[in-house]
Amino acid sequence: DAGDLKLPATTLGGAAYLDLFRGCTYLTTSPKELPALIAPIVAYANMFYNCTNMTSVPETVGTREYGQSACESMYLGCKNIPTTVTLKATKFHYTAFSYMFYNTDSNNKFVIDMTECTSVPSLEDTSGLYTINRIYTIVVPDELYNSWINATNWSVVKSHIVRQSDYTA
Repeated sequence: DAGDLKLPATTLGGAAYLDLFRGCTYLTTSPKELPALIAPIVAYANMFYNCTNMTSVPETVGTREYGQSACESMYLGCKNIPTTVTLKATKFHYTAFSYMFYNTDSNNKFVIDMTECTSVPSLEDTSGLYTINRIYTIVVPDELYNSWINATNWSVVKSHIVRQSDYTA
Protein backbone atom coordinates (compact mmCIF):
# COMPACT_ATOMS: atom_id res chain seq x y z
CA ASP A 1 0.00 0.00 0.00
CA ALA A 2 1.62 3.23 -1.19
CA GLY A 3 -1.46 5.36 -0.37
CA ASP A 4 0.38 7.34 2.30
CA LEU A 5 3.64 7.62 0.38
CA LYS A 6 4.49 11.27 -0.28
CA LEU A 7 6.11 12.16 -3.59
CA PRO A 8 6.25 15.91 -2.90
CA ALA A 9 8.41 17.14 -5.78
CA THR A 10 6.82 19.93 -7.79
CA THR A 11 9.74 19.99 -10.20
CA LEU A 12 10.91 16.75 -11.78
CA GLY A 13 13.98 15.82 -13.76
CA GLY A 14 13.81 13.47 -16.72
CA ALA A 15 13.10 9.85 -15.72
CA ALA A 16 12.30 10.99 -12.15
CA TYR A 17 9.91 8.13 -11.34
CA LEU A 18 10.83 5.81 -14.21
CA ASP A 19 10.12 2.19 -13.18
CA LEU A 20 9.44 3.25 -9.55
CA PHE A 21 6.95 0.46 -8.78
CA ARG A 22 7.42 -1.58 -11.94
CA GLY A 23 6.39 -5.19 -11.44
CA CYS A 24 5.29 -4.74 -7.81
CA THR A 25 2.52 -7.32 -8.05
CA TYR A 26 1.64 -6.89 -4.37
CA LEU A 27 1.05 -3.14 -4.72
CA THR A 28 -2.68 -2.44 -4.37
CA THR A 29 -2.84 1.31 -3.70
CA SER A 30 -0.94 4.05 -5.51
CA PRO A 31 0.29 7.27 -3.91
CA LYS A 32 -2.67 9.64 -3.61
CA GLU A 33 -0.90 12.59 -5.18
CA LEU A 34 1.58 13.39 -7.94
CA PRO A 35 1.95 17.18 -7.50
CA ALA A 36 4.64 17.97 -10.10
CA LEU A 37 3.50 20.62 -12.56
CA ILE A 38 5.81 19.56 -15.38
CA ALA A 39 6.54 15.93 -16.24
CA PRO A 40 9.58 15.96 -18.54
CA ILE A 41 10.84 13.13 -20.72
CA VAL A 42 9.87 9.68 -19.33
CA ALA A 43 9.14 11.19 -15.87
CA TYR A 44 6.36 8.70 -15.04
CA ALA A 45 7.15 6.06 -17.66
CA ASN A 46 6.58 2.49 -16.47
CA MET A 47 5.85 3.82 -12.97
CA PHE A 48 3.16 1.19 -12.26
CA TYR A 49 3.96 -1.16 -15.16
CA ASN A 50 2.52 -4.63 -14.43
CA CYS A 51 1.34 -3.77 -10.91
CA THR A 52 -1.40 -6.28 -11.60
CA ASN A 53 -3.18 -5.96 -8.22
CA MET A 54 -3.27 -2.16 -8.06
CA THR A 55 -6.83 -0.88 -7.69
CA SER A 56 -6.26 2.88 -7.49
CA VAL A 57 -4.58 5.69 -9.36
CA PRO A 58 -3.38 9.01 -7.91
CA GLU A 59 -6.35 11.18 -6.90
CA THR A 60 -4.42 14.34 -7.72
CA VAL A 61 -2.12 14.76 -10.67
CA GLY A 62 -0.81 18.31 -10.65
CA THR A 63 0.94 18.00 -13.98
CA ARG A 64 -0.02 20.48 -16.66
CA GLU A 65 2.80 19.89 -19.14
CA TYR A 66 3.82 16.42 -20.28
CA GLY A 67 7.09 15.86 -22.12
CA GLN A 68 8.15 13.16 -24.54
CA SER A 69 6.96 9.73 -23.36
CA ALA A 70 6.24 11.28 -19.93
CA CYS A 71 3.59 8.68 -19.03
CA GLU A 72 4.50 5.96 -21.50
CA SER A 73 3.37 2.54 -20.27
CA MET A 74 2.60 4.08 -16.87
CA TYR A 75 -0.29 1.67 -16.16
CA LEU A 76 0.52 -1.01 -18.72
CA GLY A 77 -0.83 -4.34 -17.48
CA CYS A 78 -2.70 -2.85 -14.50
CA LYS A 79 -5.94 -4.71 -15.06
CA ASN A 80 -7.74 -3.57 -11.88
CA ILE A 81 -7.44 0.22 -11.96
CA PRO A 82 -10.54 2.46 -12.04
CA THR A 83 -12.44 2.74 -15.28
CA THR A 84 -11.89 6.50 -15.61
CA VAL A 85 -8.58 8.30 -15.24
CA THR A 86 -8.41 12.07 -15.76
CA LEU A 87 -5.27 14.11 -16.33
CA LYS A 88 -5.21 17.88 -16.70
CA ALA A 89 -2.97 19.25 -19.40
CA THR A 90 -2.14 22.55 -21.01
CA LYS A 91 0.59 21.11 -23.19
CA PHE A 92 1.76 17.62 -24.06
CA HIS A 93 4.21 15.98 -26.42
CA TYR A 94 2.43 13.72 -28.87
CA THR A 95 4.11 10.66 -27.32
CA ALA A 96 3.35 11.67 -23.71
CA PHE A 97 0.64 9.06 -23.20
CA SER A 98 1.85 6.27 -25.50
CA TYR A 99 0.79 2.85 -24.27
CA MET A 100 -0.25 4.41 -20.97
CA PHE A 101 -3.20 2.04 -20.62
CA TYR A 102 -2.08 -0.74 -22.91
CA ASN A 103 -3.23 -4.17 -21.76
CA THR A 104 -5.63 -2.79 -19.14
CA ASP A 105 -9.35 -3.39 -18.79
CA SER A 106 -11.05 -2.70 -22.12
CA ASN A 107 -13.56 -0.47 -20.31
CA ASN A 108 -10.95 2.00 -19.06
CA LYS A 109 -11.65 5.56 -20.13
CA PHE A 110 -8.90 8.14 -20.38
CA VAL A 111 -9.75 11.83 -20.18
CA ILE A 112 -7.34 14.59 -21.12
CA ASP A 113 -8.72 17.76 -19.55
CA MET A 114 -7.44 20.64 -21.69
CA THR A 115 -9.93 23.18 -20.32
CA GLU A 116 -7.19 25.39 -18.86
CA CYS A 117 -5.74 26.05 -22.32
CA THR A 118 -6.07 29.56 -23.67
CA SER A 119 -5.12 28.52 -27.21
CA VAL A 120 -4.97 25.32 -29.23
CA PRO A 121 -1.57 23.67 -28.70
CA SER A 122 0.21 22.29 -31.74
CA LEU A 123 0.06 18.55 -32.21
CA GLU A 124 2.82 17.45 -34.52
CA ASP A 125 1.68 13.83 -34.71
CA THR A 126 -1.31 11.88 -33.40
CA SER A 127 0.39 8.50 -33.06
CA GLY A 128 0.70 8.76 -29.27
CA LEU A 129 -3.01 9.40 -28.94
CA TYR A 130 -3.89 6.24 -30.81
CA THR A 131 -1.95 4.10 -28.36
CA ILE A 132 -3.49 5.58 -25.20
CA ASN A 133 -6.16 2.91 -24.93
CA ARG A 134 -9.45 1.96 -26.48
CA ILE A 135 -11.60 4.84 -25.15
CA TYR A 136 -10.40 8.40 -24.69
CA THR A 137 -11.87 11.88 -24.56
CA ILE A 138 -10.20 15.27 -24.91
CA VAL A 139 -12.20 17.98 -23.12
CA VAL A 140 -11.57 21.49 -24.45
CA PRO A 141 -12.85 25.01 -23.64
CA ASP A 142 -16.15 25.77 -25.38
CA GLU A 143 -14.78 28.89 -27.07
CA LEU A 144 -11.89 26.94 -28.65
CA TYR A 145 -13.84 23.87 -29.75
CA ASN A 146 -14.24 24.81 -33.45
CA SER A 147 -10.61 25.90 -33.73
CA TRP A 148 -9.52 22.70 -32.02
CA ILE A 149 -11.37 20.24 -34.25
CA ASN A 150 -10.12 22.03 -37.37
CA ALA A 151 -6.50 22.45 -36.30
CA THR A 152 -3.73 20.53 -38.02
CA ASN A 153 -3.56 16.95 -36.71
CA TRP A 154 -6.25 17.59 -34.08
CA SER A 155 -8.86 17.20 -36.81
CA VAL A 156 -7.77 13.56 -37.18
CA VAL A 157 -8.95 12.85 -33.61
CA LYS A 158 -11.92 15.23 -33.61
CA SER A 159 -14.34 12.41 -32.78
CA HIS A 160 -12.66 12.28 -29.35
CA ILE A 161 -12.83 16.03 -28.70
CA VAL A 162 -15.76 17.43 -26.70
CA ARG A 163 -16.76 20.87 -25.46
CA GLN A 164 -16.39 21.39 -21.74
CA SER A 165 -20.11 22.20 -21.45
CA ASP A 166 -21.02 18.92 -23.19
CA TYR A 167 -18.72 16.67 -21.15
CA THR A 168 -20.14 14.35 -18.53
CA ALA A 169 -17.91 11.90 -16.68
